[in-house]
Amino acid sequence: MKYALRRPLDWFSDIALSPQTSAWSIGSAFLTGALLEISTHPKPGLVTPRSNGAHRDMNLQTFMVSSAVIAPCLYQCAEAGLDHAYRP
Repeated sequence: MKYALRRPLDWFSDIALSPQTSAWSIGSAFLTGALLEISTHPKPGLVTPRSNGAHRDMNLQTFMVSSAVIAPCLYQCAEAGLDHAYRP
């Protein structure tokens, strides 16, 4: 847990990172946030480790698997945003 919280914070202290490295850090921060969010309980109507909330089609495992599936897209979205930010 300590490493998971440390990695996203590293991005803020590394100003001179390349866009690709920054995109990886941003994508990692989004994924870490999603996985930490699913770990909290209680949340009204939302999936938690103890409850499916209002979702009949989602549980902890499906949330974690879908997070793993979209992880590369989080990096790609951050990379696209950073590439756009450096254009006039």
